[in-house]
Amino acid sequence: MIGSSTAGNLFAAMLIASGGLAAGGFAALLVADGPETAKVSAFAPAAELSAQARFFGGRIEQALAAKDAYDETRQSQVLLDASTLAVLGLVLGMHDEDHDLKKSAPAIVKAAQSLGENHPDYDRAVAAWAQLKPALAGEAAGAGPPKWEVVAAMGPLMKQVPIVHTMLTRVVDDQRRFKRQAAEAAAQATTLAAIAQAAWFDTSLVADDADSAAWHELCLAMRDESAAAAQAIRAGDRAAAGAAVERLNRNCEACHEKFR
Repeated sequence: MIGSSTAGNLFAAMLIASGGLAAGGFAALLVADGPETAKVSAFAPAAELSAQARFFGGRIEQALAAKDAYDETRQSQVLLDASTLAVLGLVLGMHDEDHDLKKSAPAIVKAAQSLGENHPDYDRAVAAWAQLKPALAGEAAGAGPPKWEVVAAMGPLMKQVPIVHTMLTRVVDDQRRFKRQAAEAAAQATTLAAIAQAAWFDTSLVADDADSAAWHELCLAMRDESAAAAQAIRAGDRAAAGAAVERLNRNCEACHEKFR
């Protein structure tokens, strides 16, 4: 198996050679020390992660608003959003920047995991949400320091990716939306970067150990192309954002072809 540092350097070289990332530019985000020691601020600003955590929390609260309306569609949405929140909590907890959810990040992870486990049962889901809501407000401290580990199943996360990606693409593809919704789109791209970072540590979809290097390379590419899209959106460069999203599309297709 190729180590994380070697895989990252090889993939950076391939991207530069192919024109995917500009040499000396955004390819610097492919950190030489690998995801275990990556500075989260290099690919996911804390403010955007926090905003997205509260966005998904709001969707969960809406889905749990009425017991008689808690159908299979809403249950599925809660599972996907709780899984995403577990990842966002992990990445927020590992962040190198100070932010308002730093102390409560482990509590976000724990409560989101409980919600994901109990999502089919309305009463238990509501009880889990009652633990998650104050954590998302920064009012609950988690026990113990966080560490990079698998916090959510890959299935729900991979179902969430195209949903977030679609929201991102709609903004990038429309000039008027791009001007109005740039902040939301940048945060959506940052969510994809966070999921990719977390996915690097979960090789449950890798049936053959010989494919581990390919999995890690694809996760790195997804993370950094997502971050490149976010960076371009923040800069108001719609063309660069569109190019990054297109590279992200190709990366997703390559991943699905090999690991679905």
